Amino acid sequence: MANLETRSQLRAICPCCFGQWAVKGEWIVDHGYTIRGYGFRNGSCYGAGKAHFGTEAGRDIAARIAVELDTTAAGFEKRAVDVKAGTEPVYDRRGNVIAAPVYAIEAEARSYRRSAATIRERLATWKPADPVEVKLEKTGPAVHFRAKVYGVLGKMCAGSARETFFHLTDDRSKVTCSRCLSRLAKRDAKTAEVVK
Repeated sequence: MANLETRSQLRAICPCCFGQWAVKGEWIVDHGYTIRGYGFRNGSCYGAGKAHFGTEAGRDIAARIAVELDTTAAGFEKRAVDVKAGTEPVYDRRGNVIAAPVYAIEAEARSYRRSAATIRERLATWKPADPVEVKLEKTGPAVHFRAKVYGVLGKMCAGSARETFFHLTDDRSKVTCSRCLSRLAKRDAKTAEVVK
């Protein structure tokens, strides 16, 4: 993809997922979401909008998250014991009592305990840290190759229907979508075999 220009971005560590994300001031920007369908966001990291891990406030947030994870794990452990003893029923979607897979409840508790332990390990080595500057390439939207896919005129990579009529070209030199380029290369290879 052609580089339009470069820019700088300040990034720091999220106190929840410990990924490096952009910051505004000392606050981690929204991240950890997916965009589906017509552009609606689904989910978000618990650390979004909170102070980054390099600050004392961020360190305290991470410590609170570890405590919350342990509390949740304890709840799952108690539930597993109660389900094993038969004192807590488990219901299916229709409201029927079912034999619960206790191993799944115990696995959930172990997962929360491991996450809490990982956060505590990071807290043990915590030092104040400023955000770091990262150079990024500003790029434009992917340009797709116009093709007939399944009898419908659209883009060659046949991805999102929402983008079908945007950023299309018949000029191969302007295509920047890696999937379209890959499919063009495969089509060229097949054509070359037929010609032989």
